[in-house]
Amino acid sequence: MKLAIFVSSLFLTSVTAFSGRGTFYSPGTQVGVCGQFIADSDFAVALNTEQFTSSLCGSSITITSGGKTATAVIKDSCPICGTNNLDMTEGLFEFFAPLSTGLIPITWDFV
Repeated sequence: MKLAIFVSSLFLTSVTAFSGRGTFYSPGTQVGVCGQFIADSDFAVALNTEQFTSSLCGSSITITSGGKTATAVIKDSCPICGTNNLDMTEGLFEFFAPLSTGLIPITWDFV
């Protein structure tokens, strides 16, 4: 009986997405900490430094906000973002909301 509860808890943990806040930045023509060029129109994110490791560079994630879902690539880190938060390129943020919104609630997970 206890084993079944333990396995069930593991299953629920593995399918739970991260909940946080999404902001945006304008990388312009810069290269992120992953060594990859980032354009404002890319569907790319800077992952908060608390969760970021270089091994995550190039990893795909799915982001959901406001009933919309998009896939993006981790190309940078965000030193001012809190745990579970993402800084998105302008193009990605605009997929979810106008830039004037500034901040959106998000859920995300690795693909």
